[in-house]
Amino acid sequence: MHGTIGCVQFEYDCYYEPAQKRRQLRMSSPTQRTAKLDTEESLQHFEESSPTPSADDDIERFGSREANSSAAFVRKLAVSIDPANAPPLHLFAWNLFMGTRKVHGYQPVARPITSIVSRATMESLFTIYLDKFDRCYGFINKQQVAQRIQARWQTDIADGPYDAILCGIAAAGYLFSCRETVSLEMDLIESAKQILDRWSDLEVSVDIVQGWVLRVAYMRMTAAPHAAWVASCTMMHLIDAARLHIETENIALPDSPAAPVNEEERELHRRIVGIARHSNVWLSFDLGRSRVALHNSKFALPTTRPHGDFTTELLRILPLAESLDPQRDVSLSELKSLLKEVLSQQHTEPPSVLAQTNMTMLICRRLRALDVQLTGSLLDDVLALTARSLRGAQAMLNASSPWHHVANVPFQVVCILLAIDSPAAIGQLGDAIKTLSNVSQGYNTDATREALNTACLLVWLQQKRKEKDTQSLTDILSAYSPAPQPFDQTTNLALDPLWSAGVGQAWAGTDSTWLDSLVNDMPNLQGLDFTQLLEQGFQ
Repeated sequence: MHGTIGCVQFEYDCYYEPAQKRRQLRMSSPTQRTAKLDTEESLQHFEESSPTPSADDDIERFGSREANSSAAFVRKLAVSIDPANAPPLHLFAWNLFMGTRKVHGYQPVARPITSIVSRATMESLFTIYLDKFDRCYGFINKQQVAQRIQARWQTDIADGPYDAILCGIAAAGYLFSCRETVSLEMDLIESAKQILDRWSDLEVSVDIVQGWVLRVAYMRMTAAPHAAWVASCTMMHLIDAARLHIETENIALPDSPAAPVNEEERELHRRIVGIARHSNVWLSFDLGRSRVALHNSKFALPTTRPHGDFTTELLRILPLAESLDPQRDVSLSELKSLLKEVLSQQHTEPPSVLAQTNMTMLICRRLRALDVQLTGSLLDDVLALTARSLRGAQAMLNASSPWHHVANVPFQVVCILLAIDSPAAIGQLGDAIKTLSNVSQGYNTDATREALNTACLLVWLQQKRKEKDTQSLTDILSAYSPAPQPFDQTTNLALDPLWSAGVGQAWAGTDSTWLDSLVNDMPNLQGLDFTQLLEQGFQ
């Protein structure tokens, strides 16, 4: 029953692969599988990670996961517009690179960080990290990092767990300063990966967890979806093992005595756990997969740091996002209440604003799945936020800050605007497409070009559908109205104010006597000057 629902709603051809082929697929490397395959696999096989309750509950749970996934929403939107030409199920614009941020033909080499970058370069990259990354993803002790940098380049020691943090910071510095990948960035990532893989089996420390959080954050902005999700789950399990999510006076690690935790350390733990949960939740939502829940965890917002810290602002959304877990039933009234609460929050830094927009669009997708249309002030507030997010995406593009939402949010805004399909929403489409075009020019990758082309395809499909609808209305008037045919005989184009001024002139030249007769027959319409109304409509 469950699998059948997926095939019907997403228009899959139902078939069962041979057992040998399925085994080969599972044995393949995650980095060798495309984002399209990742998405289709995760969304098509919900039943692998879900219980099988009654049929009604089954349908409801599937619908919830479908609504949480941006890929599924895009697919359903396109199918509703034009089933024959809709693009396939795929995570369009998930990030700017989709796993392609690498140096062509270069094989990364893991080596000590002191042989990759000099101390001066490391300090410069750390400055970039603090200015662009740490402001919204603040989960390191800045003073401690500065001290570690000084000590690491003064002594020739073997690389330890903290080197994974230094490599992650340096790689992020390159990512946020170089639009073209450099080989040193790839060496830093490979070095961090090998350190984390080796030390994660030996000890579970705060340093190891911080290194994994940096790794997942980097992968969310550069890697393919499946690989990033797997890494985020590993990160969450390590947090569970380190017990960083449990706020007690002492934290007892395996095979070690309880260590006293002061308030400064507890505050750092809250930031680490908060960013980790934020990453895992949204990765799971996007792919339609299970997230890793930390038991016995009480979410507590960290205290805002002075001088440009927006991490707490970002994490304020996290409890609201977790309340939309697919396993939990959410009523219509609760969805509307959540939407109002998200819209009422004050977000200032562009990455935080785009995270707020992402949460807003998730709720809009859930409402859309319930066939609820936004109207009135609520719709105005949503459109105000989407417009603000487009400006934020452009600001991050100008600053060479390739957060994953730089491409993702503008693309999803296009989809939401097409779904809303009101004059105000359609009026904002141009800005959304322009922002996507600028992103594609600034970061000319396969992922950004694909996102722009797909967005334009969706707009074109909507246009063709409107043309067909307008032609049907024109045919009705042509067949049954007492007036001359209200369309241009030379072009046979539907006379809609959205068309060119030349088409509008055809209406302006039409005899409106039949409309005047209509007014005389219907008292409620008296007082309207239809000739003036039509002329104003074409200006």
